[in-house]
Amino acid sequence: DDEVDFVLTSSPSVLIGAGFSDGVKIQLLPTEEAAADVNYSATVVVTVTDGPVIEAVIQANVSEMDDVALVFDASLDDDAGSTGVQHNAIPGTTVSLPFTLTNDGNFLEDLTLVTQIDDGWGASLDFTTVQLPIDASQVGTLTVTVPALGGSAALDRGDVHQVQIYVNDTATGTLRALGAVDVVIAPLFDISSPDWPSSLLFHRGLSQGISASVRNVGNADIDVNVNVEIFRPGTAQISDDWVLNSPASQVVTLRRGVNTNLDVTVELVELEPLLSLQGELRVTLTPVDTSVSGSAVLETNLAVSRMFQNEPDVFMPGLSDGIENRPFMWTHIPASASTAAVYELELCSAQRLVQPAIMAPGIDASELLWDFDLVTGDGAAQSHDLDLAASGCAGDELITLPLRQAWETSGAPTMSIDAPDRPNLLPGDGWDLTFRLYHPNENAGYTQYTEATYRYMLDTKADPAFDLKDKTNEWDITGSRLMEGVATNLSLDLVNYGTSLAVDVVPVLTCEGAEVLSSPAPVALLFPGETVNVQWGIQPTSMDWWLSSSQLRCTADWTSESYDSFGDEPDNNVLIIEEEVVAWSPRPIVVLAGAAAGLLLAALFVALRNQNDNFRLAAVYAGLLGLGFSFHLLSIVWWGPAVLAVAALWTWRMSWRSSEEFRVLHEDYQRQRKGLSTVYADHFEALTDTQRSLTTILALPIFGFMLIVMGIPAQVPDNNMNGATLLAYLIVVAFGVVYLLRRSNKTYGRIYGRLTDIETASARIERDLADPARLLGDLAEDGLGLADLLDEASQAARELSDSAEWDDQEVADDA
Repeated sequence: DDEVDFVLTSSPSVLIGAGFSDGVKIQLLPTEEAAADVNYSATVVVTVTDGPVIEAVIQANVSEMDDVALVFDASLDDDAGSTGVQHNAIPGTTVSLPFTLTNDGNFLEDLTLVTQIDDGWGASLDFTTVQLPIDASQVGTLTVTVPALGGSAALDRGDVHQVQIYVNDTATGTLRALGAVDVVIAPLFDISSPDWPSSLLFHRGLSQGISASVRNVGNADIDVNVNVEIFRPGTAQISDDWVLNSPASQVVTLRRGVNTNLDVTVELVELEPLLSLQGELRVTLTPVDTSVSGSAVLETNLAVSRMFQNEPDVFMPGLSDGIENRPFMWTHIPASASTAAVYELELCSAQRLVQPAIMAPGIDASELLWDFDLVTGDGAAQSHDLDLAASGCAGDELITLPLRQAWETSGAPTMSIDAPDRPNLLPGDGWDLTFRLYHPNENAGYTQYTEATYRYMLDTKADPAFDLKDKTNEWDITGSRLMEGVATNLSLDLVNYGTSLAVDVVPVLTCEGAEVLSSPAPVALLFPGETVNVQWGIQPTSMDWWLSSSQLRCTADWTSESYDSFGDEPDNNVLIIEEEVVAWSPRPIVVLAGAAAGLLLAALFVALRNQNDNFRLAAVYAGLLGLGFSFHLLSIVWWGPAVLAVAALWTWRMSWRSSEEFRVLHEDYQRQRKGLSTVYADHFEALTDTQRSLTTILALPIFGFMLIVMGIPAQVPDNNMNGATLLAYLIVVAFGVVYLLRRSNKTYGRIYGRLTDIETASARIERDLADPARLLGDLAEDGLGLADLLDEASQAARELSDSAEWDDQEVADDA
């Protein structure tokens, strides 16, 4: 076979002795075309002179070498030069990504393809399994479905989402190749404008404006060209019946997710418009950057009408609670000939905007009545009372309107409105009145008409507020201060700054550092300008025992089920209340007197300490008494811990100073060691009793100090931190007293013991020097003779004489 060469590398002629064996060498040389899944063999023929012919078959096994590659089409790369293939895609679209799968290995590959992509995305292959022979390739397509904007997927401009194809061995699952492509989100422009009007109605000379917000719901900030045009309906021909009183083109920046106002003003300039006249307002928004996909068109139908209301008629009743006269606009627009006509008008339905029985059940219904009269001319006969209970157009309540010339807009009827009197004005109150206008010759038995709804509503709002104007102290508390654990009342003024009633107002208070015990009742009716005092019962929570003050923070607000109709100004609804809460303490006069008396007595007892040691002990008690009351003197954050530290230091210092009794006992004990008369018979028992009594006397005052600080019963938060720190403080102070007293006792014992030893040795030396003979005898007993001492002294004198250089004058002077 040409794919594998078998070459005999040893000698073709071999001489083999009897009883021996030998071999031949054959080299196998596979070419690049050699396949691992093909059997290659060769036959070795051995011939013996005058003997048999022997054959042997050699099998060649080529090792497997896999080389599978998946490569996406280079034409997909939209940013040539970067690493990998990046393809731009628009949200909400489907993209097809061709790829090539090749087998450059040396055996047949049985492959399975699996895709991996982000959640919310879709990916599919035109084939998922394939058998790929050696040097073969297969072209496939990966179809990726990009989710639309508005979902949970991140689809901002420039976001990169990688799509991967895993090529696995079908039998073993071993990965053979991996292909990846980056799908880059391209900029997309799209808008949302739910309040853009679908139609505008006109009569002669009327100018109508559109001011609607447009929200960019695309995936990037976009600069757009805004072009405004008016066409004849259903055509591309510009209409000259209307003109634009606003710019016909402009560039507007639309921020993503931000509402941007678009203002368009259209005026009907046709002097004699027919009833069939229409137009089409078209606002086209196209991105300035041509690489951005998407555009938007806003359309509004323009038409003429005999009767319509441009916008709700909102008014504020006068202070005199009189009648409000509002214009009722209609005009005669002929269908063909421009002749004068007498029209008829009928009220078909009347719908109140609020339900007073639910909003204000506490106000008599007669105080909330409305009355409408349509005045078509002078005289009582020209005033038509409208029946607000009308529920349909029966044709028997027709109002004949005065003769009107074609396209005439002056001299319109007047709607005379008697609204509820102050202060019984409900927020959002008003009426929707639906009328039908009949042409005398075109009504076809009152079946052809122009219908329109006129809205009349109060320009009022309810504005309850806790954040009062021009008032510095906006809350009151019972008593002069807030104290931990002591219930008190918090009072606030709720004021209605609006011009209408506020109904069912529920005051709400939330506090940090206090518990709300009681809440005020809901305010059923809050009249304009009225002030209602509301009161909560609160109890400040216990503070950490080492603090003398803390901060209380409460938030006052209100709610109402009718809030949506209030027209409320939310800026003044919420009031933040911050007050200082002091730790429990007696009355201020008691605190001041106790602190002064305790500290003065402590100073006096310290001054008298030399007369009697009991004054020093009394100074400890008096000092801690004064410090205990001093804890309540100031409401500063660091004051409490500072007083606690001073109390501990005062106790320890006075404990050290009060150990004078140990000095007396140890001094008396040393007298006993000297053989002198003593005051105490058993000094060790006396020392033990003294240490025990001093420990008890000096360790107890700190507990009394803590009782003055925390009060009875103690105001301590129920948590492990406070209990642990309080116990730790008492233990540290008490054990400090014990440690200082023990150390003082031992210190005096060492000092007086050494003094006694020194005095004893001194007395012995004096006694020995007073009796030289006895001293020499003692020295002799120790093995030292007088001759030895004199020889040592003479030798030392000679060494000194030899080493010194004496001056004659110095010798003479000495002489």
